[in-house]
Amino acid sequence: MPSVYLTAKLAAAAGGLLGGLTMMTFIKPKTILDATIRGGISTGSGIIFSTPLLQIMELSIDWEYQLFFGFIIGFLSWSILSLVANVFIKAEKNNEDIIELAKKVKK
Repeated sequence: MPSVYLTAKLAAAAGGLLGGLTMMTFIKPKTILDATIRGGISTGSGIIFSTPLLQIMELSIDWEYQLFFGFIIGFLSWSILSLVANVFIKAEKNNEDIIELAKKVKK
């Protein structure tokens, strides 16, 4: 049983990293540190969220599913984080605070 768990987590980590690397082809990192952080976030989110997502969808926890869902989660995690970061960077350039930004989103 421990080897199955370890294999599943390694497959989820590999999938998350591949998903993050795929996203890096669309949104290029500015520095090596930025790329490292992206890879870490993608890998970590793949490890953490692939098993619960498979359990919610009532699928088996085989390494193939872990790899696939890790890839999807890694790709989406960095996509969402970069979207939110770009919104805050744009707000900072316009000298807006979080309250003004929330009012714009509410409209």
